[in-house]
Amino acid sequence: MLEWSHYWFKRRYGFIYEAELPAEKEELKKLLKKSTDPEVIADLKNRLSSITAGAGKLEAFIEKKRRKNASKDHLCALP
Repeated sequence: MLEWSHYWFKRRYGFIYEAELPAEKEELKKLLKKSTDPEVIADLKNRLSSITAGAGKLEAFIEKKRRKNASKDHLCALP
């Protein structure tokens, strides 16, 4: 059985980090430069910051899950 790991996650969902998020981030930066409305600027800044934070939270979640599964495996291996 394959163990869920950071490697497999990056391998399966790497396209999100390599293509989708950078493209979306660049688009938001372009819109941010063009806008003059303070409300729109604030919204775009929020969205930009959430893209970076979202990726970090996801990786932290995966790491936490990996550690939890490793501890379960360790407990099952004890006599």
